[in-house]
Amino acid sequence: MLRKGSRPMKYNVIVTDFFPREEKEWWKTQAPPELEVYFADNLEDNELRKLGKNAKALIVKKRELSHDLVGAMGSLQLILKFGHWPIGIDLDACQKAGITVATKPLLGEISVAEHTILLILACCRSLTNGHQPVIAGNYRALGLKPRKTSEKDISPNWMKLDVTEVYGKALGIIGFGEIGGEVAIRARSFGMRVIYYKRHPLPSYWEEELEVKYTKLSRLLRESDFVSLHVPHTEETQNMMGKKEFGLMKNSAYLINVARGGVVNENALLWALKNGEIKGAGLDVFVEEPIPHNHPLLGLNNVVFTPHTGGGSGQGLKVQAREALMDVHKFLKGEKTLHNLTIYEGKQRSSSAIRKSGGAMKL
Repeated sequence: MLRKGSRPMKYNVIVTDFFPREEKEWWKTQAPPELEVYFADNLEDNELRKLGKNAKALIVKKRELSHDLVGAMGSLQLILKFGHWPIGIDLDACQKAGITVATKPLLGEISVAEHTILLILACCRSLTNGHQPVIAGNYRALGLKPRKTSEKDISPNWMKLDVTEVYGKALGIIGFGEIGGEVAIRARSFGMRVIYYKRHPLPSYWEEELEVKYTKLSRLLRESDFVSLHVPHTEETQNMMGKKEFGLMKNSAYLINVARGGVVNENALLWALKNGEIKGAGLDVFVEEPIPHNHPLLGLNNVVFTPHTGGGSGQGLKVQAREALMDVHKFLKGEKTLHNLTIYEGKQRSSSAIRKSGGAMKL
C-alpha cells in the first residue's frame, strides 16, 4: 500500500515497432499509471540498447532480438511478442538473462486466416451458387416439387451442385509469415495436407510442429488443390500469379487471394477461369477497390467474392494494445496475466518443437 503523498513505482516499457502517431497517443492513454511507454521506431541496435537499459519490458512485433541485444538490457524482465510464435527472438539468451518471453496471437492475422478458410469452404461447397437458387426456387426448372422429408427420405443436393470436401486435399500456402502460419494450423484441423513456399524455409522443427512441408513454387502449384496467397504487394510480387503460374495448377484447383489484388494478374486469372485452367477462385482483394461493377470477373459463376472483409472488424490493433499493456502491468507486479499468452523460457518451453530448438527462430 502506498504511503500518503508517495508516487506509484514506474516501469519503463518500450514498444519497438512503428505505430502511426495517433496510435501512439492512444497507447499512452491506455497505459496504467505505473507504466511509462516509450517508442523505439526504426532504432539501430545500439540506440535500442541505450533506451532499453532501464526498461522492464519490451513489446515487439517484427523486431528481431539477438543474443547481444538481449544481453545488453540488464533490467529487462519481459518480452511480449505480438504473434503466435517467438519469431526472431534468441530464446536461449533470454533464458540465461532470466527474461520471460510471452507471445500473444494477432487478432488481425487470425481474422485473415479465418477468412481464408471461409473462402476455401465456400469454393468447394459451391456456396454462392447454392444460396441464390434456393431463394429463387430454381428447383422448379428441374421439374422438382417440395415434399416432406424424414430421417431416411431426403432430397440431397437438389440443385445438382458440384461440391467436394477439403479433407485430404492439399493446401499450398505462398508466403508463410504470421498469417500463413495461422492458416496452416486451421487447415490441418480440417485434415488438409499443407505445403508452403517462402524465400527462406522454416527450420525442420517448426515444420514438424506445424505439420507443413516446404516445396518449390512450381511444385506447389502443380500439387495443390487450393493455392492461397499471403505475400505483401511489392515490385517483386506484382502479378506473380500470371498465365504461366495458372497453367501449372491443376484444372481442379482453386486460387484464394486475401493478400493484395496486385499480386494477381486479373486478366490472366480471367483467362484461367474461363478456359478451365483452374476450377475456381475465392477473392477478397482486387486491383481496384471497390472492384468496378462491370469487371468481367463478376460475370463468372466459379468465383466467390467478398468486399475486402478479411481483416475483420479492424479493431484488432487497439484491442491487442490495451490487453498487452494490461498484461505487462500484471506481470511486472507479479500478478496473473488476464489474456491469452503463451510463455517461453529458453529450452524449458511448452511447445515440443521449441524444446528441440534453442536460439533465434524466424518464419
